[in-house]
Amino acid sequence: FGGFLATGLLKAVLSARDNQPEPAPAPTRVVNTGAPLRGVRLSGSIGGSGWTGAVTKSVGPKGSSLRLGFAGSASKALTEVSAGLVYKGVGKYPDVELATKVVPGAPGAAHSAKVTKALPHGVRSTWSASLSPSGASLGAALSRAVLKATDLALRLELPLSYATKRVDPALAAEVTHKVGKDGKVVGTVQTRASAGFRGTKLDTKYDIGL
Repeated sequence: FGGFLATGLLKAVLSARDNQPEPAPAPTRVVNTGAPLRGVRLSGSIGGSGWTGAVTKSVGPKGSSLRLGFAGSASKALTEVSAGLVYKGVGKYPDVELATKVVPGAPGAAHSAKVTKALPHGVRSTWSASLSPSGASLGAALSRAVLKATDLALRLELPLSYATKRVDPALAAEVTHKVGKDGKVVGTVQTRASAGFRGTKLDTKYDIGL
């Protein structure tokens, strides 16, 4: 009887073990290597007076961003370093940009503020006003699409220099061509009143997202 009981208990233990569910597999950890670069844009310009470059990182769902910029010239590799915060206005409120610029080898830093408002109805127009330690400026631009991926813009700037107490109006024409998913290349021709509106300045700008 004892052997029969032992055999029955052994069979019951083996049957219970075989009927246990398989353990759930460990969850797979997905590493998103692109997350740190999400919302990062590279931009800059190349022209006769030098070059600029910037890295911009989106920090909010509305398009606000942080910006780190650099500038140089043909005679000097690095002429300034800047950092800025851009707050994207919602609805009727304008965009606000606060920036700080440092010139290598020069004491102190220069702070500036700029307010921009775009009106997208009909021919798109953009209005701006800025303040800095060296002066103030008002600007206006009109732009419209001329081809499927190409826009044309005309800009007027009225910069006031505190040192000379004079306004030196500037006119510019820009052609923007969209490239890739959300990138663009901008060609600019600019002339100033101080040059009799005869001399021109050529710049090429780029702006691409990672």
